[in-house]
Amino acid sequence: MDDLFRARSELYVLRAQRGDVDAMNLLISLWLPPLSSMLSRWLPPSLVGEAVQQVWLDVFGSLASLNDPALFPAWIRRIAFRSAATLLRQRRMCDPIAQEESSYELAPSWLPILVGLLGPTHRRVFTMHYLEGYSVEEIGECLGLPVGTIKSRLHTSRRLLRRRLSNALEN
Repeated sequence: MDDLFRARSELYVLRAQRGDVDAMNLLISLWLPPLSSMLSRWLPPSLVGEAVQQVWLDVFGSLASLNDPALFPAWIRRIAFRSAATLLRQRRMCDPIAQEESSYELAPSWLPILVGLLGPTHRRVFTMHYLEGYSVEEIGECLGLPVGTIKSRLHTSRRLLRRRLSNALEN
């Protein structure tokens, strides 16, 4: 995200918080591509449009509560993640990484099985970092967790996977 994108985003947020409908439309136009891309990593294509609509409803329903427009990128990522998770739960698709459109397509065939052995919180962080390419900071923003927690979960995930892989290779 470049400086111009951030500046425009902050300006549109401030104007939208004052009720400027044009600013709301500009904010949607600015954020629609990155938001759709983000949601398409977590959801099958058939659900992305519905999730995008839900995110914008949530954003404009609580935009007044956002105190610092500079925090909008992290805020909308968190809303998007929660909307995707809610949609998946409603559709009885419990785990975003289990979808056929998952980033596992390029991974070795045994990786989904191994990663599936992790608990949901560790699996989500591991997948976002190693398979989807998110930085530790981006994951923290998205999940609303401190960077230290993300690093700890990644460390624990690597340790657990190393131990399980080692045990499997010995047997």
